[in-house]
Amino acid sequence: MNNIYLIGFTDSGKKEVASKLQKFLPLQILNLNDAIERVEVMSLTEILSKKGEEALRAAESQLLSIISKENNQIIVCDEGIVSRKDNIDIMTATGTLIGADDSFDIAIDINNLNEDEMASEIVKQLALTGRLN
Repeated sequence: MNNIYLIGFTDSGKKEVASKLQKFLPLQILNLNDAIERVEVMSLTEILSKKGEEALRAAESQLLSIISKENNQIIVCDEGIVSRKDNIDIMTATGTLIGADDSFDIAIDINNLNEDEMASEIVKQLALTGRLN
């Protein structure tokens, strides 16, 4: 199966939804922010204060280009990932983008559903759009 890119605002419940999705789909979870912090050996806050947002976005893009080469992942991303067209191109070529609005392959109403309902709806939408392969 291709990757699932779960995109949303910080603290919007993406990690919890990814964990719930994992109950339905045999995929590994990779949190992009956590991976950036491990590679950079500092927190996102430190990266932003010491290096600036452009350095954070560059690290994000570089790591995305590496991890997107693998399949069968739920990749949890903050909304800033879509600020670069190259990132969108990579994600579109290697998986399904899931977020809160209609600009994504699958739009999920994060305000009116709990994590279980969101995971169930995502799986349903993946099936209906033929993306469960």
